[in-house]
Amino acid sequence: MFVAAADVDFPTCDADTIVQRPPWFYHSLQLDRSLPFPSGSGGTISQSKSSELVPNPSANANHALDFQAHGVSPEYSELMLNLRILAKTYQTANDCSSAREYQDVLTFLCSTLQRLLTLPLPVHDPLLGVNGIGSYESAITTACRHALIIHVFAQWCGHQPDPSLLVSTAQHNLLLTLRPLTDRRHVSTKLLLWLLSVGGTCPYGPAQHKWFVSQLADVATDLEIHSWEDMKASLKQVVWHEYQDDKQHKELWDEVLALRDEEALHFSEMVYPVPSVAV
Repeated sequence: MFVAAADVDFPTCDADTIVQRPPWFYHSLQLDRSLPFPSGSGGTISQSKSSELVPNPSANANHALDFQAHGVSPEYSELMLNLRILAKTYQTANDCSSAREYQDVLTFLCSTLQRLLTLPLPVHDPLLGVNGIGSYESAITTACRHALIIHVFAQWCGHQPDPSLLVSTAQHNLLLTLRPLTDRRHVSTKLLLWLLSVGGTCPYGPAQHKWFVSQLADVATDLEIHSWEDMKASLKQVVWHEYQDDKQHKELWDEVLALRDEEALHFSEMVYPVPSVAV
């Protein structure tokens, strides 16, 4: 993945320089009705440090999730929008019409990932929960960072350079960050649903996996999600790569349904019939 972009100038990315978006990014943004371009209705515009206009999708525009409206910091909202459009536009190399386009896509992907790994972590201490210093905004932004690492790098585990340690650490940190949020059932959102689902698809940590499945079942119930079709539609509102995500998230959803059935059976066994009263 990274070798293919070696023959082109790699943009400089750091904490103060945003990733420059190629022309196809805005073309894809215009074609995607769920993520309206600023020239259309329902979108807002924020000004970045380099004076680039950054479209923010409206939460009401065909149900596309607005990251900043859900508490994610502007810097990480930009990254999530980059990956959302990238994943939606390019599923495989066959979606590129030329070697040059393929190179541009990989350069944009690598630049986005470099920024993801170099941006400073939000100031957040999971032990402080979501009040005071450990605010909801810093917690949800931190969780998004860990989930993005899992979502992008987990598929490369077992290949060199192996990101397995990076991914497993991200899953552990994601659990620690989300635990205070899941303790507050009234904060169930589609973004929290996506974060839990990504954590549950991580190929490491059986104990952590059970926790993600359990919490995912609770949040899905809160959001009145009862079918795979509704679940998939909700996940696609955040970041979704059909070729990569469909199978593993479907398998995770099947585990959620199995857990629901198990809990329903356990509850039914605890209910004793009322004895009839002889007249």
